[in-house]
Amino acid sequence: MASDSSVSFEGVEAVELFYRTYGVRRHPPLIILHGLFGMSDNWHSIARVLGERFFVVVPDLRNHGRSPWHSSVRLVDFAVDVKALADRLGFKTFHLMGHSLGGKIAMWLAVHGMCNRLRSLVVVDIGVRRTPVYPMHEWLFQLFEEVEGGRWGSRKEIERFLRERGLPEALVYFLLKNLRLRDGRYVWRVGWRYLRAGYEALRSGIEEGESCEVPMLVIHGEDSPLLHRAEKEEIRRYFPRMRWVTIRGAGHWVHADQPQVFLQVVLRFLGWVEREYVDL
Repeated sequence: MASDSSVSFEGVEAVELFYRTYGVRRHPPLIILHGLFGMSDNWHSIARVLGERFFVVVPDLRNHGRSPWHSSVRLVDFAVDVKALADRLGFKTFHLMGHSLGGKIAMWLAVHGMCNRLRSLVVVDIGVRRTPVYPMHEWLFQLFEEVEGGRWGSRKEIERFLRERGLPEALVYFLLKNLRLRDGRYVWRVGWRYLRAGYEALRSGIEEGESCEVPMLVIHGEDSPLLHRAEKEEIRRYFPRMRWVTIRGAGHWVHADQPQVFLQVVLRFLGWVEREYVDL
């Protein structure tokens, strides 16, 4: 198992993340990391339920939500922010869950020195390999640019514009939560220009990391284009104690497509970990 002292964040500048909390401090801590273009608010319903048994912390990653923007968007940059947050909250050990980009960040932390501080790891629909170019990402970058470059009389006009571009209902709702009015203009809470410029870095895989024997759950959306069953053994090489669950009727946004099933799976796993866990 990797030692915390083996990870070096020397020269990496951390930003202080905005975060939301659910539950009470006496419960075991759980940090949840959202995916690309997301924010902590996306996890409100899930975190509220998990907060009945855990002290849940859901940050906005850098360049997302209410957290600061920064031009550097390597996995190590996101990771140092999360480590700094855990340190600031005084978490000696904690559960860590991440979706998509958040899952990649969580795995990066686990194999680059934070393994001995993790009680468990839950990764939602992402693997360890370099993520292929996802055409929708460039489409969304273009939409961000078009919206910020336009003059809109109301959010309703932007909503109508997004619908006319053929976005699914759920994606329209998701994007509108990222929209705010500032100085009479509609702008995004997402630092999309930095994310677009650093897109190649965002796609990075988990490289040169050490094996981590923390209990791990990978949740796969059966209809997802971003994670495939063939990646199971690649993940297991880094995480020998990995368990894999495929949820039917779910795409990449597993927790939004099948929230009740998702919660059942996560709570069952975390409950098992807590029963077995011995805090040294």
